[in-house]
Amino acid sequence: TNPPHQFAGVWYALEDSTLYNGALEYYEGSHLVPVMTGREFIGHNGFLSRDEVPVVLALYEEYLSQTYENAGCKKTVMLAEAGDIIIWHPLLAHGGSKILDKSKTRKSCVFHWKSRDSSIGNAMHHFNDTLPPPLNLAIN
Repeated sequence: TNPPHQFAGVWYALEDSTLYNGALEYYEGSHLVPVMTGREFIGHNGFLSRDEVPVVLALYEEYLSQTYENAGCKKTVMLAEAGDIIIWHPLLAHGGSKILDKSKTRKSCVFHWKSRDSSIGNAMHHFNDTLPPPLNLAIN
């Protein structure tokens, strides 16, 4: 977001998550570890094309994982039951784990709340200084 970190995420489990259907995983305490922003990672004056973003994003994710592991953050799998609601800090590193059984689903709803005066960008904004600011899509 712009300004940074003005949002919260909520994950609502519509069915049980297991080790086989891509359960949520996160690095414990990662929200407390200082890391480079995407722009710092490529250099403040850098610019990435749409084709370059996925490649650099993968490298950036490797950098983040290594930084969190070096800081002693434990990667943890969250096994949720249908109806569980998880609220996370905007800087907590998280995502879906690998789906081990492709016949299984992990249905869920994810919501993001932001402050009325902040705007939300995407990966292009994360790495590029020269883009116009993202639109403020506040619903009144």
